[in-house]
Amino acid sequence: MRELTKREIAENLGISLTTLRYWMKKLNLEGGKVERGYRASPENWMGLRNRLYRLLERNGPMSKREAMKTLGLSSGQIEFILAMFPEIFQKLNFTVRGRKYSKEFYGLSRASPILTLGDDPRIVDFAASKIQMKIKTPYEAKSVIHFLKYQLGSRQAHAVVKKLGYQYKGNAHQGR
Repeated sequence: MRELTKREIAENLGISLTTLRYWMKKLNLEGGKVERGYRASPENWMGLRNRLYRLLERNGPMSKREAMKTLGLSSGQIEFILAMFPEIFQKLNFTVRGRKYSKEFYGLSRASPILTLGDDPRIVDFAASKIQMKIKTPYEAKSVIHFLKYQLGSRQAHAVVKKLGYQYKGNAHQGR
C-alpha cells in the first residue's frame, strides 16, 4: 500500500488541507510519526477514532484521564481525535469557582474534562451521579440549570435537575 499525500489524507478525513497541516504541526506529526509509534495515516486515525467511539458507546461518558488510561493513548492523541471528529464526540468541562454550591458540584468538576458521544442521553445520569445534592427549591433548580446548561444544553440540564429530585409544576420551567 502506498503512502497517501497530505491532500489525500485531508480528503479522506473530510477536512481542509490547512486544518490537517495545522494539527500535524501542533501535534508534532510531521515526519509521519505520532507519539507511541502511531503513523500519521488516515487508517490509524480512523482506528483511534473507532477505539474511542466503541469505548464511549459501551461505557457511556467518562473522564478524559480514564479514557486515556483504558485505551493507552496520550492526551495529544485524544485531543487530535476530538478536533478531527467534533460531530461524533463532545468534551465537557465543568469548573467551579466561587459558586454557592461548589462543594456539591466538586465531583463533577473533578471528573472534568468528560468525554461523551454527541447527544448521548447517559450524560444526564453521569452528571446527576456526580452532583452531591437533592434539589428542593426553585432557586436551587435554577442554579444547577445555570451551571449545566452551557455544557449540556437546557433540555439535558433540566433532566439532571429532575434526576436530583426536583419536581416541576407543569411545563412552565422546561425548555427555557
